Amino acid sequence: MDETPAYLIVGRGRWASLIEKVLIAERRHASLLQEARIASGESETAYQRRLETAMRAKGADIAWLCVPFGSWTSTIVAAAMHAGLDVIAECPWLCPPTITESLQVLEQTQQRLVSLHYEYCMLDELQSWQGRFAGGAACTFHGVFSISRPGRYGSVAALQLGSHLLAMRRFAVPDATIGRLDCRYESADRRSVSLEKEGVELASIDFTLNQQPLIQRYIHAFELARTQRLSLFGLDFAARIAAEVRGLL
Repeated sequence: MDETPAYLIVGRGRWASLIEKVLIAERRHASLLQEARIASGESETAYQRRLETAMRAKGADIAWLCVPFGSWTSTIVAAAMHAGLDVIAECPWLCPPTITESLQVLEQTQQRLVSLHYEYCMLDELQSWQGRFAGGAACTFHGVFSISRPGRYGSVAALQLGSHLLAMRRFAVPDATIGRLDCRYESADRRSVSLEKEGVELASIDFTLNQQPLIQRYIHAFELARTQRLSLFGLDFAARIAAEVRGLL
């Protein structure tokens, strides 16, 4: 029997194709569910049941949602959990608190896990900050995330890119104050975070040209946490980021 879990990639397009290639390279079985949007005239109940049936038929263990965030996100997550799958969702997570709380209840009743894919938290340098700065109390966290291409599906840079930066802060230095965050599409490629105290920079990470296998690391970290039934960047973590990212607007 294969000891590694099987994945179901929900969605289509460039990102879904990339995740499929990474999973296959990591010797994981990956199947696809490309028709994941609600049909015209379809009720939400019928939509969720259709998804649940389709997901069960794939025989996977984990659903990886490679779809842009929208009103359908919570329905897809719920369908996956009802189908017996753990879930990886892409950021940003923007569900209202009441929806997030209902999904957390469903996690418990279905004994499933939902995790957000904050891949940049897997950076070697960022993980070292956890030990070096003891939470970052009395420090200020700054970040820049700008990319040359336009946003996908009309996404807002402060939400999409800002959620990555805020996740990095909460992961490595959660006690640090949020400082300057500059998030832009169609601008010069720049990706960096820094930590300062009393106006003096303590550390910085420029990951613009990062070559570290972050997605691969996330997969292994998620699977390890899953064997212990512990969520990696779970819904509580995601809800905190959602609250902070709305403050950027």
